[in-house]
Amino acid sequence: MRKFWGCLLVFLLCWGGWVDRAAGYTPAWQAARPESPAGIQAVAAGTDGRPGRVVIITVNRLRLNDLKPDRLPGFNRLLAHGAAALLNVNTAGSITPDNSAATLGAGAHLKAEGSGSTAFQAREKVDGASAGAVYAQRTGKTVPDRAAVQLDINEVLQQNRLLPYANQPGALGQAVHKQGGLTAVMGNSDWGTSLQRSAVNLAMDEQGVVDYGLIGRECLRPDPFFPGGYRTDYRYIMQQYRALPEQVRLVVIDAGDLSRLYEQARYLDLQRYQVLKQQAVQELDAFLAEMAGALRRSDLLLLVVPAPGEEGGRRDYLTPLLAYGAGVKPGWLSSPTTKRPGLVMSTDIAPTLLAFWGQEPVPGMTGRAMQLLPGGMDYFRLQQMYGQIALVYDARWPLLQTYAVFQVLLLLVTVGLIIFKWHRQEYIKPFLLAVMAVPLAFLLAGLLPQPHLPALAGEVLLITLLLTGLSMFMQRYHLLAPFLVICLLTALGILLDTWQGGRLQGVSVFSYDPVVGARFYGIGNEYMGVLLGALIAGSGAVLSVAAAAAPAWQAAMRLLCLPAFGLALYTLAAPGLGTNVGGTIAALISLPLTLLLYFRVRMNWRVILALALLAGLFLGGFILYDISRPVAQQSHIGRAAGEVLAGGMGAFWQIVQRKTEVNIRLIKYTIWSRVFIASLGSLCLLFYRPVGVMKKIQLKYPQLFAAFAGVTAASIGALIFNDSGIVAAATAMIYAAPPMLYLILSERS
Repeated sequence: MRKFWGCLLVFLLCWGGWVDRAAGYTPAWQAARPESPAGIQAVAAGTDGRPGRVVIITVNRLRLNDLKPDRLPGFNRLLAHGAAALLNVNTAGSITPDNSAATLGAGAHLKAEGSGSTAFQAREKVDGASAGAVYAQRTGKTVPDRAAVQLDINEVLQQNRLLPYANQPGALGQAVHKQGGLTAVMGNSDWGTSLQRSAVNLAMDEQGVVDYGLIGRECLRPDPFFPGGYRTDYRYIMQQYRALPEQVRLVVIDAGDLSRLYEQARYLDLQRYQVLKQQAVQELDAFLAEMAGALRRSDLLLLVVPAPGEEGGRRDYLTPLLAYGAGVKPGWLSSPTTKRPGLVMSTDIAPTLLAFWGQEPVPGMTGRAMQLLPGGMDYFRLQQMYGQIALVYDARWPLLQTYAVFQVLLLLVTVGLIIFKWHRQEYIKPFLLAVMAVPLAFLLAGLLPQPHLPALAGEVLLITLLLTGLSMFMQRYHLLAPFLVICLLTALGILLDTWQGGRLQGVSVFSYDPVVGARFYGIGNEYMGVLLGALIAGSGAVLSVAAAAAPAWQAAMRLLCLPAFGLALYTLAAPGLGTNVGGTIAALISLPLTLLLYFRVRMNWRVILALALLAGLFLGGFILYDISRPVAQQSHIGRAAGEVLAGGMGAFWQIVQRKTEVNIRLIKYTIWSRVFIASLGSLCLLFYRPVGVMKKIQLKYPQLFAAFAGVTAASIGALIFNDSGIVAAATAMIYAAPPMLYLILSERS
């Protein structure tokens, strides 16, 4: 048996080096966290004393794999002399060009369903009348013939009034107008008789108006060999761009050929599609090179992909973002929203442009101005980063679902075996230990290369077997040694990784998901529940083992729990570390309660009131500290507090409503609700059957039993105070139900 575990360990140690040499892969945390020189600079301009112009080129359906720097000199120029990142393009609805463009222009997740086909130049004809006349009929406002208008602006406003947070469609264009600047939009993605002018949603103001519009048929050139018969006329667009007046501060250019191909791909032969796509990318590349050469020293160019591409039935999860021009140096783009080099949100672009012009973010913008981390960026590393993030997204559902289903079935089977007194109960104990070891295995897998999903699944399985074997080996020294090893190693691993920047959590499928975008940094809800559960259960095991050795040892270990719990609490709460408000509240409930049970303090209303007061002071202190920092450095704790201070109780109840809706939705649909119910239900059932077994364990291991009570309190606290609390509640119970079942099986045998 020892040879087996030794061979398993040697295999894991050799695996990383073999994959690295064979396929060129690096460990997951290195691929996802590019090294960059110190010094973060804001993306800013004004190098020649004039207000800078921002040119945004939107290329819907462009893929990262399409950007081949060795074949495309225009893209190569932007990559070599500019900054890049992956862009999360989530919206308040589905990820469509209409919704994405509205989100980009508002700096908040919006909806604008169907509005891409209702944007027109004011002089275009709509049902026999000019679009300007129709706009005047609907809004009571007149616009010049040169303008572009969003005829469905009232519908767009109505769609977004129903969202549970403040927002303002057209906030970016409105900010330009307030500063005396003008806006322009050029190009379209029309195909056949279908209109697609979603770029207007990015540049428009709150009234749905863009000052200069060139979005009709004149911006296209006939091409009988291209699907639909028309291509983007880049030469004409460039001529019109050079003719724009000086006052135009924001120009949005829709390079629509890839979008036209995407919409008609099902009608094309695959080889023909690839040829046309390559031609479209090359024409776009030549236009980018010309546009980069036409920029003034104070101008900023952004290449944005609002809607991801799709090939072979697989849609991209994130899109490329390139920045070039004034204030930009070669490197990575990041933002306070994500705090991850090379990853930003689409809501960050509008605040970035306002910062470029020296303006403050508009109320309702949830994004933050992007930052520049000079150096270290290249195309290959950008691809590696995308591959790692896509792997996490693809692996989360199959791996976590399998783990959760296995855990539920194991709990149900074990309870049944205990109640019906099956005589082969020893065989089930290693599986209970394996369930407890899986979260740590998910964390440690980030140290190894992960070329694909089967490799990741195999790594997690092998690490789980290794941890299970280690814990079973330790059982020869004490019955509780397996809990002590797994729980303390898990808690220590999470704490160390958090203090090192959360690199392993950032690439773990058991942590947050950059594609979903609910959290990008700190301790996610999965590992928050694991940290509290493992730390409390591990401390109970330590105290029980120490009690068996000598009473003095138990007293010393009990005192050591104070700094250990304090460190975990600080790590969860600190804005630069865990930044998990719900986890902090759950810790403030469970950790002091566990300590009181360890020290056998009798609970009464005075003790409860004192604990509540201390918890409020502790949490309030961290919130005040975070909100006192510059906006760019604040975590979501400080930003939420800022929203409440600015919006009063209305903003507070909006936050409560939003988090409650998320929790209810998760309880209904996530597998973790079944894990939580199965865990809590098995513990409740064992209080009654077999008769007296729980009382016997309580008398034999009082400190460990108190720890199980603390884990349950942490689980319930996480459920109540977290926006996805059911996940944290279920992961905390991993260190209550399986250990209790293990002890009962040991007592019965």
